[in-house]
Amino acid sequence: MVRRLVIAAILAVLLVVLQLVFAHAGIGAALLTGLIAFVVAFVVLLVSDRWFTKTGR
Repeated sequence: MVRRLVIAAILAVLLVVLQLVFAHAGIGAALLTGLIAFVVAFVVLLVSDRWFTKTGR
């Protein structure tokens, strides 16, 4: 659980930084996109872990 949270947080922070530096997005838009990215990354990692545990790979 902690591994999924850390990976999702790192990806979200990376996305926010990239948007602020390269896309010149506003802070609100960058933070909202980072929050969405965090949730999506967490769900994808959760489903992936359960899928591979269930199939035995």
